[in-house]
Amino acid sequence: MGKIRPGPDPKAALVSDILALSRSPISCIHINRISSGSCFIDWYLILGIQEDAEVKVIRKRYHKLALKVHPDKNNHPKADIAFKLIHEAYLCLSDETKRRSFNIDRRNNICLKCSRVSHKSKENRNDSKPNRFCQTLKDIRDKFREENMVIERCLKTNSAFFMGNRTNETPPVYGIPKQNRINKESPVFNPSDYRLWGYPHVRNRVFDYNLSSDWNMFTRSRSTCVHSS
Repeated sequence: MGKIRPGPDPKAALVSDILALSRSPISCIHINRISSGSCFIDWYLILGIQEDAEVKVIRKRYHKLALKVHPDKNNHPKADIAFKLIHEAYLCLSDETKRRSFNIDRRNNICLKCSRVSHKSKENRNDSKPNRFCQTLKDIRDKFREENMVIERCLKTNSAFFMGNRTNETPPVYGIPKQNRINKESPVFNPSDYRLWGYPHVRNRVFDYNLSSDWNMFTRSRSTCVHSS
């Protein structure tokens, strides 16, 4: 059988995407005065954020990209260039004065009708809502599986203990009778397992009722139990 070829490194692909965005020529079908040789770089596009993003969102995005693009964490030969780009983008957009000036230059150099914030890297696709939802479901499923394993181990341990002490068993006052707890396969709640020991049992209550006196009704009543008769 042939060897499975490893897929592309997502960190290296992220560096390539950032470099491509910084070198992409500015062209627009709506305005013709912008030349393809413009060196203007859209910092919003570099960081992959919206124009109205808050500073805390910019900071969070920068830190996330920096951990993946930093030369110490990325083997791409041009990782240092990509890191400098995102760092410069962060310095510009996190400063209110610099950001205001950049927004003015951006409106003069970029057609806002064509400008779209869209990283093409897999790293961004992994942050989509459907993927986060699937990951949350997976975490919940793993948690339930772990809890189920703990419960099964407890049931097996208790079953072995009660089997070894079955001859000396004494009826409990309430709770699950020990013979009912042996060899339980799953922790399914059964209300009948939690009734009082020996109850309910049938009781035949007979009254010698006398209409002339309520006192006679109580003094002459008797109760019999099918278990004690």
